[in-house]
Amino acid sequence: MTRKNCVLGIFTTAVLLLSPDGTSAAKQSRDVLPASTKFSLSVANQQQFNDRLATTGLGKMLLDPALKPFLNDLPRQMRSEASGHPLGVLWIDLGVESGDIKDLSEGEVAWALVHSKGDKPSRVLMADVTNREKQVEVLLQKITASMGKQKARKTGTNAGATAVIVFNIPAAGNSAARKLVYFQKDDQLVFTEAVGVAQVLLENLGKDSAESLAKQGGYQQVIKQCKDSAGDVAPDAVLYLVPFEFSEALRELSPKQDNRADDSLAVARKHNFDAISAAGSFIKVGQGPFDFHLRIAVHAPQPWKNGMRICRFPNGQLAPAAWVGGDNSSYSMMNADFAALAKYVGPLFDDVYGEGEEGLYDDLKNTLLEDPDGPQIDIDKELYGRLSQQVSFVTRNQLPVTPDSPQKIIAIPTKDEKGLVEAVKKTLQGISEIEVRKVAGHEAYFGYEVDAETKEKPTFIACVAKDHLFLATDTAVLEHTLTAAKSQKPLSSNVDYQKLLTHWKQIDESASFRQFARLQDSLHVNYELFRQGKSPSSSKTYGGLLQNIVAGESPPVEKPKIDGSKLPAFDAVRQYFGLAGITGRTTSTGWFLHGFILKHDAE
Repeated sequence: MTRKNCVLGIFTTAVLLLSPDGTSAAKQSRDVLPASTKFSLSVANQQQFNDRLATTGLGKMLLDPALKPFLNDLPRQMRSEASGHPLGVLWIDLGVESGDIKDLSEGEVAWALVHSKGDKPSRVLMADVTNREKQVEVLLQKITASMGKQKARKTGTNAGATAVIVFNIPAAGNSAARKLVYFQKDDQLVFTEAVGVAQVLLENLGKDSAESLAKQGGYQQVIKQCKDSAGDVAPDAVLYLVPFEFSEALRELSPKQDNRADDSLAVARKHNFDAISAAGSFIKVGQGPFDFHLRIAVHAPQPWKNGMRICRFPNGQLAPAAWVGGDNSSYSMMNADFAALAKYVGPLFDDVYGEGEEGLYDDLKNTLLEDPDGPQIDIDKELYGRLSQQVSFVTRNQLPVTPDSPQKIIAIPTKDEKGLVEAVKKTLQGISEIEVRKVAGHEAYFGYEVDAETKEKPTFIACVAKDHLFLATDTAVLEHTLTAAKSQKPLSSNVDYQKLLTHWKQIDESASFRQFARLQDSLHVNYELFRQGKSPSSSKTYGGLLQNIVAGESPPVEKPKIDGSKLPAFDAVRQYFGLAGITGRTTSTGWFLHGFILKHDAE
């Protein structure tokens, strides 16, 4: 599962665990959480939210008895420090079962991660417990009993008239020693893991603090963009995060992971990708034609520096290429600036693939151009210079399900197919790891790992045809793509695509990114692999495909950290998945996206 899926998991789990049925006037979490909040998810009106969620495919699936074994076991897995999964990392273990807090709140519920410099990250759970006195009393009694079984030492202090209770929980098994801190004030029941964080939350409950989350520039920027887009439509939930600092906090909470993530974060910061300083989303559930509608603002104000400058995605008219068939699982379009890529990618390449060896990329380019035994090609002019901006991403799935089932293509258009054919030929011919074959009548270049014992599974396939440079994971998906126009109607005229296009046009005719997905098809393989405790082969991902081309090897594969073996077979839940789409624009301060899943009756 990706971090995006993790956020969705946290989101839906919070809904399941906290099912209130009323309204409240307690202080909002955004005014209580501190400036050091790196992640927050708040659900405003739980009864309304739950009612709307129940009308969606996801809500119906969560209530399906076939999922009960997995959902009943999920809280235990999330509590396990041994799992190392972000779902577990963000979970505050109260020591009780999910049913014990089912009716805890009838107002806002907020989940957050707070991380002040020099302190350990602390998870926060806030619940508006107006009119829930009895439920709170019973819950706190159960927590106290559970803490006793864990041999936790209970201490406490008073902050004014408010009692702050601290449980010091000793290390046990794979779990380190930790604290559970809670207090109740002004109809807010708050759990966290650090006394200092509890004190800040208490202070903010008692005053209008300039150091609250609501007063921070990044938060205000993304929330304003979402609000301006939504108009009078209030969100059912609001998500906010500071991407890089959130990732660093997760790393600190889950130190068992290897150092590659730390290295990646360091390289990303060096190349100014931390210019992406905030992201926020308004989430509507079960309204109009949508099961879910997410308005997403990404704050990344310019000027950018270093490698971040490759992230220039011009707005324009986006439409599927004529060769894209209507039967693919998903199809994405993105406008890329290849002039910026050619100009700024070098130092980033050096740090990612050359372990920081400065000038490696330029040396490689010069070798390709000047070596008398090499191709003598100017890749900036003859490759990058021949590429046009709309990049296509195609996904198909090969059944039966195996880690090699996903099949992907990246396709980049050219206005000079003949010249690009010659450039690719000059670049790749004569390399021992490259084999030339015909695919659907076109010359294709099959790349293999160095010293590969067999040449059954290429690491990538490159082919120029139909005015595009195709980079594919598999022969089957490339052949299908090159011949699809003869056997089926194009995606642009497909009824499913037209349904999403109708909504995209209502948002904006111009965009820098769009994605179309049939969730029944696109989720099938990942769902079944997760159920089997497996992950897709890294060479079958877009990132793996690019790394195979650039570095000649796939990134490592990690097995899922959550056990999905109690899930039913995908056919049991297939009916809950429909059509999904994303459309996004580049703005003066970053990007703004709309993501939605259509209701089945709207399809």
